[in-house]
Amino acid sequence: APEAKKFHQEMLREASSAHYHTSITENSTCSELCDILLAYIWTVTGWHRHVGTVGDYYKDPELASFSWKEGESFARPLQHMQMSTIAVFTSAPQPKLIEDYSHVFKGVYKEEEMLQALESFRADLHKVSDEIGKRNEMRLTSPEMGFKNVHADPKIVECSVAV
Repeated sequence: APEAKKFHQEMLREASSAHYHTSITENSTCSELCDILLAYIWTVTGWHRHVGTVGDYYKDPELASFSWKEGESFARPLQHMQMSTIAVFTSAPQPKLIEDYSHVFKGVYKEEEMLQALESFRADLHKVSDEIGKRNEMRLTSPEMGFKNVHADPKIVECSVAV
């Protein structure tokens, strides 16, 4: 399809201009492009959520901050306040992956197929979220664990790198 070819070319241009290391080539198959696109989506949603949720670390200037003066065991107040301010403004609530984005597909080519794919995806996300909930219930009752893990829950994961 012409749209897929245009998208493939755009992915190549973007990867090249950003100097990304990628396996996309002129000869990538549709299946390979789907795998690459899935990796991109995972990186800007789930992985970013996993590694980008660091606000708790910055509560303590002795644990984490932007900078320290050599020989001091904690950040200076100005540097820590600057970092705290950035953390606050970059951690505002953002749209979640599991939300309904059907409005994005209104009026596009093959709208019905797109909406069906979106609903199928969202149904899968709800199953994942339910499974995470069940596992967390077991974790909380297990003496070896005793904690919840929600980093991959689609109800928590933002739909972008908006952590």
